[in-house]
Amino acid sequence: ISNVSDSPQLLPIWSNELLQRYVNDFSDHLLNLQADAKHFFAKEHDMLSDLARIKAILEDVNKKCAKQKSILKSRHTQIVDQKNKIAELQSELDLVNSEREQLRQEQM
Repeated sequence: ISNVSDSPQLLPIWSNELLQRYVNDFSDHLLNLQADAKHFFAKEHDMLSDLARIKAILEDVNKKCAKQKSILKSRHTQIVDQKNKIAELQSELDLVNSEREQLRQEQM
């Protein structure tokens, strides 16, 4: 087996013009790929920035929701306490009214 350099007849004959056109086409193709890659990475960067902003917004909303939950839980506790106090006072009022009714009945 002979070397390629030893067998010039195996190589296709390319004219300088044809080689230059091939190199230019290939160069254009590489430039297009490079532009596509820059565009893709710019879009990817924009999307990552958008995701970071969305994440920050969601974290803020989550904190506010946790704070509201805490406030609502506290208010619920206050309402239950007030409801229990009202029931206590109603019970006392019922007892007082009952005693008053008994006194009125006894006075008759």
